[in-house]
Amino acid sequence: MLSVLHVTEATGAGVMSAIDSYRHSTPQLDHHVLTLRMRQHPDDLAAEDGISTINAVRSAAPGQINHIAKRLGCDVVHAHSTIAGLLSRVAWPSPPIVYTPHCFAFQRTMRPAGQRALWALEKAASRRTALFAACSASEAAICREICHDKVPVIHVPHAIDVREFSVKNDDPAVVRIAMAGRICAQKDPEFFVDVVEAVRRRAVIDAVWIGDGDDLGRRLLEAAGIRVTGWLDTIDAEMEQVDIYVHSAAWEGEALTPLEAAGAGVPVVMRARPGSPAYRYAVGATTAQDCADVVVTMFDTSARWAAAERGVQAVRDEYTESAQATALLAAYEGAVAGRT
Repeated sequence: MLSVLHVTEATGAGVMSAIDSYRHSTPQLDHHVLTLRMRQHPDDLAAEDGISTINAVRSAAPGQINHIAKRLGCDVVHAHSTIAGLLSRVAWPSPPIVYTPHCFAFQRTMRPAGQRALWALEKAASRRTALFAACSASEAAICREICHDKVPVIHVPHAIDVREFSVKNDDPAVVRIAMAGRICAQKDPEFFVDVVEAVRRRAVIDAVWIGDGDDLGRRLLEAAGIRVTGWLDTIDAEMEQVDIYVHSAAWEGEALTPLEAAGAGVPVVMRARPGSPAYRYAVGATTAQDCADVVVTMFDTSARWAAAERGVQAVRDEYTESAQATALLAAYEGAVAGRT
């Protein structure tokens, strides 16, 4: 049985949901999850349900990752997100490293010098990468550019439960639009506010942000008349009441929430970023006004249903558990084969 050690410092919903999905889609593998908590004094390793946590100063983490991987007898280390990706590859020699960036750090809005520095770090670390397991087609393209096609790259798609697919057939008196996720700079609540205000200049709508986050962003949303739900155990009940989902993130790998919305029969309007691909499950729009224009076209029931049906079909075709499992197995087996 192939044994995999997943390593991450990013313990937010997105990365951990992806890891849980990877474990679920490949139950024939022996999965371990190591979460890094950067504190001043390392503590002993504790494990629960296959998830281990260590506290480590960053200078000590690479050695600990290597030690734990060898102690558990892991064939592959799968590093998730930037910090764990860099620390795991510093731990070389170790089991072969599969790396999923979940959106590169240099894709954030920052000064060009910072972006160049992070690009250089990723390029240097690519030499110690057995294989990139990109979470989206656009991320796969960036991986190839970083390593100049010298490292294998596989796109590992998200997996959406096909049993939950349906298309909403109601005709609401007031259309509700929503965004879901942590209120933070990455998700860009200000952009969502701009979309909502642009739509409200033309129609009465209900708007909701599903999630919570920083106080300043929450106050911004609430001041614009957007309801903020706070953190929920599940977003299913809220999503059932949504007519159009607008994803406002300023940078991202490939978010799970818009896929879940599309799979549930909610039409998705996706903020398109420079160089980002067109997704079959969503309608892309670059500016807040462009997004608002698309939302208004979906006030027409037939247009909304057509967009929902396209989204459902796209998710059914491309984002299945079997597709994810096939890609993961190819990644892990390829990484091991490349080391031998």
